[in-house]
Amino acid sequence: MSENPKGLYNKYIVTKADGTPTDPNARYFVLRLDTDPAALVAMAAYIKCIADKNPLLAMDLIGLTLQTPTNQSGKDGQ
Repeated sequence: MSENPKGLYNKYIVTKADGTPTDPNARYFVLRLDTDPAALVAMAAYIKCIADKNPLLAMDLIGLTLQTPTNQSGKDGQ
């Protein structure tokens, strides 16, 4: 996957699934697991970090990671 020449920029709009408003001061960073190998590394680090305090979430994220097919061509992951 080639580097994104744009750097960090607003590519996604984050909303809550139940429709309640998000905190206007919150900061979000979206990881696309199916096309970005670095996202998988970041996910693994997050899982390791939360495993003791939230083992159910850690297990769910492990399952999500294992069920995610990877397409590392980079065409849609930038």
